[in-house]
Parts: sequence; C-alpha cells; structure tokens
Amino acid sequence: MIALIVYPLSQLARPPALGPCRRAIDPAVARTLDAWIRSALDMPAETRVELSEWVSMDSRAVPHSVRVLVGTGRARRCFAIDKASERIGLADVNAALASPGLRAHARDAAPA
Repeated sequence: MIALIVYPLSQLARPPALGPCRRAIDPAVARTLDAWIRSALDMPAETRVELSEWVSMDSRAVPHSVRVLVGTGRARRCFAIDKASERIGLADVNAALASPGLRAHARDAAPA
C-alpha cells in the first residue's frame, strides 16, 4: 500500500527573506538614547555615537533593532538593542551594555 500525502504549496516553499529596512529615529528619542549611552559609558561629549534603527521584513526575525556604534576607527564598538527605539528605556540600555564581554569593549571606545 502506498500512501500519498499532499501539502499545500505554501507549506513547502518559503519566499526568500527580505532584508531589513532602515527606519528614522525620532530626534527627541535619539537625544535621550545618546544621553543614556554617554552616561552609562562615562563618555566625553566629543566621542562619536551613531544610532540606527532597522525593521526586519522577515516574520521570523526580531521586528525592530537599534544598532549603536560608539567611537571611531579601530576603537569603534557596536551593540544592538532589540526593541523599537521609542520603546527603549534606561534599563534596556544598561542591560545591553552589561552583556558579557561587551561593556569592557565598549568602554575602550571612549578616549581616556
């Protein structure tokens, strides 16, 4: 006896994943995040901090992610907070910086 199992096409094939799209961060939210990051890392005002928010178009990925780049050149460090920028709180920033091995590397980006 041969059993025939038929699946709908939608279960057999998944469309290719779309790349994330960049989303503009509200200027007031960006200033707040910048201040929290500088305070947490004890950074001087001249140290460069770049914020960018990405929205994933893939339903299986984290929907929003804010990438933070601290410093310049070889001392540049990066970390991510997996939330929409307007929903990030001080506790989220501190948790991202407290992740194992990150805080020490991020501190290296701040000039002595």
